This record gives sequence, C-alpha cells and structure tokens, in this order.
Amino acid sequence: MKILIVDDEKTAITALTRSLRKICGEAATIRVAANGKEALLVMSEQGLFDVVFLDIEMPGMSGLEVANRIRQQAPKTNIIMVTAYPQYSLDAWSFYASGYLLKPASTAKVKEALENLRRPPSVPATERLTVQCFGNFEVYYKGERITFKRSAAKEVFAYLVSRRGAGACAVEICNTLWGDSVEADRNKAYIRVYYAEIRKALADIGMEQVLCHKRNDYAVNIDYIDCDYYRFLDGDPEAIKQYHGELMSRYAWAEELAGGLSML
Repeated sequence: MKILIVDDEKTAITALTRSLRKICGEAATIRVAANGKEALLVMSEQGLFDVVFLDIEMPGMSGLEVANRIRQQAPKTNIIMVTAYPQYSLDAWSFYASGYLLKPASTAKVKEALENLRRPPSVPATERLTVQCFGNFEVYYKGERITFKRSAAKEVFAYLVSRRGAGACAVEICNTLWGDSVEADRNKAYIRVYYAEIRKALADIGMEQVLCHKRNDYAVNIDYIDCDYYRFLDGDPEAIKQYHGELMSRYAWAEELAGGLSML
C-alpha cells in the first residue's frame, strides 16, 4: 500500500507514521509532504497513492483545496482528512473523503479508517508473487523461479505462507518445523538469519513488501501473493481440481494441512 501524509506539523507526521508502521509494518510505502504544493509534486513524481492522509489546516493551499486537486487528478485515491478542528467534518465529507480523523488520532482510529476505505486498494496480478504449494513448494515472480540461499530459509517462508497472513514468533516457527530436535535448537538462533535471507531474495526483485515483521512476529502480506493453496481454501473450482493430495510435500509439518484439505 502506498501512503502519503500531508501535514505542516512534523510532530503530527511522526505520530501518524508511527501508527501506520504499527498497523502495516513494512507492507506500506510511506511518503510525506509538508504542504499542499509539495504533496501534488510528490504525487506527480511518484505515481498514484492508495491513501492520502491530508491535514485540512495548512498555510498556503488548504487541505480542502488539495483534496479537490487530488479528486481531479486521481479520483480513485482514498483521502482521509485530518484536523484538530471538529467543525471541518462536514467540509471533509463533502469531498467524499474515505475517512475523517481528529487530532491526535490514536492507532486504533487510524486502523479503523484504513479498514473502511471507500476504495480498498488492490494489487495488480503482475505485482504479486506466484506461490505453488501443491506438490513441492516453489515461488515465482513474473515467470522466474526465486531461489533462496539456504533450504531452511525457504522452509521458513513456506511456513509463513501457510499461515495466510497470521503472525508467528521464532519459537513457534522452530517448534513447528523442527520439533524438539537438536536441529531445532540450532535453528532458533538462526531464524533472524533465515528471515534476512528471505528478505534479500524478495528485495532483489523489488517485492520486499511481501514480508511483515513486528518485533518477534513474522508474517506475509497475502495481498501480494497469488497462491494455489489460498485459492483452494477460497473455493476456487480450478484450484480444487488441481489439488491431488500433496501439499508442500517436502515438509513433514505440512502433512496435517494436506489432511485438512482432503477432508474439505
């Protein structure tokens, strides 16, 4: 998700950026602008944004003027109006804003605004990873197979994919993948290394946003993944037809998942 914050107060930008990082992790690309003129320049140089958080009261061009310009140039962009003055709420809604936040906005309020956008952003199919879970686990981008430096890093990524966006801590990953073995004890110390290798492999193709990491919590952003396993669970007839009983067959921990699919 591409997000633009427009505000002439640095403290407001810092607070909103912090909230967005808590909500989106590294799955969001965040840019900032100090005024309306700069915001329009950023949008012309960096393309369309999914969401613009726009302060109403700014020197020079007001937020309402900027909102009008954005509506003309990028009508599908979600605009969330931000202000310290509640009397502007009706003006904000007159521009068909996707949301309205009163400063200082809590992280919960920011999250609520993002979850109720007028036009939820969608990721084009060409900008998603193609992940094969049926049979052996493989990852492709634009037809090219992605290689991982170590097989353990690839297995960690497979496990994160299997969780469909739900987070997992290092201990949980190790216990699931390697149980109580000596290998599990060794790998607990290497989880960060494996994660760094996954990040490097994805960053090399410009798809680092697939990963979400908050402290000791690892996950994937499923918006950037086209996966046969996901489509099966969503009831896609073609995916159901393609499944022949094998799911990430090289990984013993995936046998339980495969058994669950066979019962559906």
